[in-house]
Amino acid sequence: MFSVNGVKLRDCLSHNTRVVGTVRSNRQNFPPDLANASLQRGEAKFALADEGIIAVKYRAQQDRANKQEKFICLLSADHGNDVVETRKRMADGQKVLKPSCIVDYNCKMGGIDMVDQQLESVLVVRRSYKWYEKLFFHLVMQALLSAHKLYQLCGGRDDFLRFLHNVIMQLLAHSARLMPTAKSLDGISRLTGRNHFPSQ
Repeated sequence: MFSVNGVKLRDCLSHNTRVVGTVRSNRQNFPPDLANASLQRGEAKFALADEGIIAVKYRAQQDRANKQEKFICLLSADHGNDVVETRKRMADGQKVLKPSCIVDYNCKMGGIDMVDQQLESVLVVRRSYKWYEKLFFHLVMQALLSAHKLYQLCGGRDDFLRFLHNVIMQLLAHSARLMPTAKSLDGISRLTGRNHFPSQ
């Protein structure tokens, strides 16, 4: 059974959902002939991994980061074995050709990478948390980031960290324990005043 990032492609296809994603070449059930195939720069090879699922191996023109061969292995349930022209050009002026599944993957993954990058600056998940706690906090932060985007579209100027601080303060202000009518010493002023939190 093929899966991409834990998502089983066969289950997705049964619900008429198309999936595309990268995998390791040594992944179980990945076509061994394709995994061991030697490719030239810019060359791609395809193989039918399963019914409705195509496997692709592509060698990039160059890997500027590590200055070594860069291979991309990918599974797709939404593409064929076609290649398309890209905006990049080789040294001789010819346009670089890439499999259409890789072009679509690069186009769509940019938004996910940007969201992960923005959430990385606000670390709320600790190693000691259970997996369901990590999932819960990640979903909460995703929702808060989406709310912040809507806030900015409506003319808001606060950055994400300031927006997050304001949301937390609003939630604390409406807490039953922190209402002004409460007889206990707990209050929003106790948390925000008297140097309770360290300042810069």
